[in-house]
Amino acid sequence: MKKIKLLLSTIFLFVMVIILPVEVQAAVSIERFGGNDRYATSIEIAKNLGIDYSVPNKDLYITSGENFPDALSIAAVSARNQRPIILVGKEAISDNVESFIKSQSVNPNIYVIGGTGAISDRAL
Repeated sequence: MKKIKLLLSTIFLFVMVIILPVEVQAAVSIERFGGNDRYATSIEIAKNLGIDYSVPNKDLYITSGENFPDALSIAAVSARNQRPIILVGKEAISDNVESFIKSQSVNPNIYVIGGTGAISDRAL
């Protein structure tokens, strides 16, 4: 009886340690997004979310790319609503970000996350 328990335990461990991770790994698809900097990367992510901005009432979150707490505070809402977080500088919005926002056929609802210490009024 002890030999059977030992054999079953060994088989169980083998399945859990060797076979299961291989099956899980085969089921995972990884796609990497990148840009020249974090601001461009946030645009690439937004482009690849599959959001149809021609439909009204689509939200877009803008937050500082110079510090993470504001972006972190909206991350759960962004994920739940499947809306992008666009990173901008404190004093200016990059040409990439401005071009992305203007390229949308219907202007989305834009929410600025963070105070004027994170993103100045001049940037907007």
